[in-house]
Amino acid sequence: MLQRFHEFVSSLAVLHASQLVTLAGPNRPRSGAEMLELATIRNGGVLIRDGRVRALGVSSATRLPTAPEIPPLAEAGVPGFDAAGWGMILAPAGTPRDIVSKLRAHLESVTALPEVQQQFILLGLVAASAPAPDKLQDFIDSEMARWEKVVQQAGLAGTE
Repeated sequence: MLQRFHEFVSSLAVLHASQLVTLAGPNRPRSGAEMLELATIRNGGVLIRDGRVRALGVSSATRLPTAPEIPPLAEAGVPGFDAAGWGMILAPAGTPRDIVSKLRAHLESVTALPEVQQQFILLGLVAASAPAPDKLQDFIDSEMARWEKVVQQAGLAGTE
């Protein structure tokens, strides 16, 4: 994935800017060289709307509800690219299943509220259903393996 992205960026003659991939940002070098910048839609959205940077694509596999005009990078020339961030609310190990089920149901009902959805939009977030509790560890393990491979390919392993 990293190699395809690098090849894509290297093949561009002039780069401008994107949502989770931003170019020619506000810290543009004085030499006139274009600059690649990764940004959230919340931070980069104003620059995009003002025409100060041009969005090349979003890093997720699907378009963002807040910026449907910006294609995913997978559509914009980097096949298979999908690097959406995620976060979770977790309970301590050993929490009884009935408590986990109640917490999950309550969180899902709260995140479905229009005012909560609006706050997510303002923050540039998209609410998604988490895997079922018994599948959560599989999801985390797959994400760890996926990003470990990217870190290895980028030559970043051991640099922490």
